[in-house]
Amino acid sequence: MTDDELIWRIAGGSGDGIASTSQNFAKALMRSGLDVFTHRHYPSRIRGGHTYTEVRAAPDGVTSRGDGYDFLLALGDSFARNPQEEAYYGTEEIKPLSENLDDLREGGVIVYDSGLIDADEVPNFDQRVEENNWHVFPLDLRGLAREKGREVMRNTAGVGATCAIADIPVEAIEELMTDAMPEKILEPNLEILNEAYDAVLEDYDLSGVEVSCPEGEHEEEQVLVNGSEGIAYGAFDEGCRFISGYPMTPWTEVFTIMSKVLPDVGGISEQVEDEIAAASLAIGAAHTGVKAMSGSSGGGFALMSEPLGLAEISETPIVLLEAARAGPSTGMPTKPEQADLEHVLYTSQGDSNRVVFAPADPAEAYDHARRAFQIAYEYQIPSIILYDQKLSGSTATFRPPTSIASRTPISGRRSRRRRSPTHPTSPAGSSTASATTPRTASRRARCRARRAVGSSPPGTSTTRPATSARTPTTASHRSTGATGSSSRSARS
Repeated sequence: MTDDELIWRIAGGSGDGIASTSQNFAKALMRSGLDVFTHRHYPSRIRGGHTYTEVRAAPDGVTSRGDGYDFLLALGDSFARNPQEEAYYGTEEIKPLSENLDDLREGGVIVYDSGLIDADEVPNFDQRVEENNWHVFPLDLRGLAREKGREVMRNTAGVGATCAIADIPVEAIEELMTDAMPEKILEPNLEILNEAYDAVLEDYDLSGVEVSCPEGEHEEEQVLVNGSEGIAYGAFDEGCRFISGYPMTPWTEVFTIMSKVLPDVGGISEQVEDEIAAASLAIGAAHTGVKAMSGSSGGGFALMSEPLGLAEISETPIVLLEAARAGPSTGMPTKPEQADLEHVLYTSQGDSNRVVFAPADPAEAYDHARRAFQIAYEYQIPSIILYDQKLSGSTATFRPPTSIASRTPISGRRSRRRRSPTHPTSPAGSSTASATTPRTASRRARCRARRAVGSSPPGTSTTRPATSARTPTTASHRSTGATGSSSRSARS
């Protein structure tokens, strides 16, 4: 065990709120003054099947997973809730516990839902507990949730138990849940959070537990984003106002985010019939003077080979994304592999030029997205951003050089060559000049108004500077709150 970090893993069934619960837990730790990094395991099934998310928190910057983890919250699997016994898929109902023991550190903590998981069915469980000096807390989380009328709130109960054992003040979680939840479900979640917290303190002796959450304090604003959000918001802040694409995991998340934020500033997103059309449409938009972007995963990017060559020969600045999958052809949508570098470097026939960015973390994803547009416009060539599912789904705190919350685009560098209104590759008489039309002026006015308000893009979470260090929690001054309970699995 170490006193300078906490690595917490929540495991359960896909579709049971594992991702959203962990994300809200991570945001709460960030708001309490800690730096956070999360790793999400993607199952190959949309609904059901074991999955987990890991949250690593420390006072100083964390940019990767740790070696092992300290705390396991094992919830039941969605198949275990099916009333038909034959619906069980092997030992799926106990996998949130049995599949997560190998990496648990010596002296670690296990909280499992005894209402759904029978520890006696886990091979050699008692022996391994004794050998590794694990601290085990069986809690009927489903029973607590049922008393409040919604079984899915067992996630909230598990977070309450985590706070009691790891000495985490619940105020940050309560504040987060109060902000995020509608009143209809807020009150029962508040109650179950505190009931689980109190039950652990009353029923168990925690004096021997060495796992605890460190203290931290932020001196400046932080944001919590994943790699896809970093790319999307970096492109948005750099002035990208057009995106076209065809859904293909894991690139789809960037496409979805941009489709949500672009209409706010008069931008356009288009879903088309295939990747050839997507890249071609983005090239057409860029040719008329709009900063444009498109992308796909490996198999879809292969179809963009000819449009990529068109952008190079016509000297059209454009940014393309390639979210690598595992394996050739269509590949595996939920598994990462970093095997597409030569593919993006050398695709398209003939002698051509492009620049490829390969960010390593969400902070670099944001910076590289901005730089990709700057380079594309500086040299009139395509820029390609290469990333994978692991970066796409991993979230981390970072301090952006220009706040994401400000949504202030920074113009790309001036092109070396100014295009004439009738560029040789443009249709005769078409205009690529940037004369300000009434419609454009109206859009710019709306954009300036939004910047003045200072709204944050959807999906980001920020903290204010100088968050106070946490204080010991007592039942008399705890407020109320809970975590969300729905998640979305990646589709192929």
